Amino acid sequence: MRHKIAALVIAFFLPGILFAQNKTETIKGIVIDNATGKPVQYANIGIEGTFLGSASNASGQFEFNVPASEKSGYLYASAVGYETVKKAVSSINSGESIVLKMEPQSYKIEDVDISAQSLVLYRILREASQKISDNYLLGPLSSQAYYRNDITENGKLIHHREAAVEISDKTGYVKETPAQEQKDINYRFMEVRTNFPVSSLADGMTQMDELLSYDIVRNSSGILNNKFLHDYDLTLDQVTQLDGDSIWVINYTLNHPDISHTGDFYVTAYKGKIYISKKNYAVVKNETWVTASNYSRQGRSFAVTGKSNLKPVEIHYNFTTSYRKKGNKYTLGFTKATRQNVWQNNQTGNKQTIVYQTYLLPSVIETVHPNMLTQREYFVNKPYNKAFWDSFNSMVQ
Repeated sequence: MRHKIAALVIAFFLPGILFAQNKTETIKGIVIDNATGKPVQYANIGIEGTFLGSASNASGQFEFNVPASEKSGYLYASAVGYETVKKAVSSINSGESIVLKMEPQSYKIEDVDISAQSLVLYRILREASQKISDNYLLGPLSSQAYYRNDITENGKLIHHREAAVEISDKTGYVKETPAQEQKDINYRFMEVRTNFPVSSLADGMTQMDELLSYDIVRNSSGILNNKFLHDYDLTLDQVTQLDGDSIWVINYTLNHPDISHTGDFYVTAYKGKIYISKKNYAVVKNETWVTASNYSRQGRSFAVTGKSNLKPVEIHYNFTTSYRKKGNKYTLGFTKATRQNVWQNNQTGNKQTIVYQTYLLPSVIETVHPNMLTQREYFVNKPYNKAFWDSFNSMVQ
């Protein structure tokens, strides 16, 4: 039987296809923090005991279709730092907007039976690295994902691109060299819509390589590389909760940032937070903040070539990666990255602020009959498919 894992489904690409032979009902609503009333972003939403899932967006909203056969099941919402919420599907009317209130939960550091000393934290990260192949999906596998890239200049939106992307990974979550990762992970853009004509090479570039490199569990050059581990300063931020499991939240700061540790040619500062399960040492989330001295339009791993009238004034970016568990294996939940580059014109002295916001949200992962791609589609210039996008219901904002 063909086995598909529904991961972070913001919206099905073609509504109705996955459940074409079954009657479906729509479950939608909003997830909020019960203490503050604020939306809970990117909470995992799903039907307990199944591969059906969705996630709340930046406004806490969610929507997905559920087969009528799951009417006796339970809807759940989970997020790091909150108690899991459950609600009987039978109590939800199809199409009715519901409110899921999540109770924040964390533990005081002094109540935790571990020492925050560096030696203990290094051991935790070393265990997390060694257990990657046990905790995460191995290849070959392929997935479909929602991609979005917005670029603003001095506060004005100039480029908007969203797409349905197919990604294949020959080996999955195993330790490889960066060169081997480049060969084993490929992608293509299936459907694309933009607010601008593609009239140059720069217009067709998508930053997909950078998005893929932010998957720190799959990427061999980051903090989960035991060879580099002692190049970081570590402190325990807190112990919190996810799905009833205690989570270590560990702050890390790279002492001497360089391209081999970060993948950024011009990096000057690199720090973050990594969230690790106490139960099985799986990384469930990572947040990273980076400062750099320059940036190449080809990507963060490239050096700037040629002369430019623009001088870098301020270059910084951050990215968040979340992982979602299905069965006893984790896989990529979502990646969100924000970059701000401030440039100064050498002739006029005027400053220009460019902000990039990019998202990658995997939906369906195929492990039995994966579609293995042979190359990366670096340049994209596809015609607009009105029928496809008319049927697409994006919850990403």
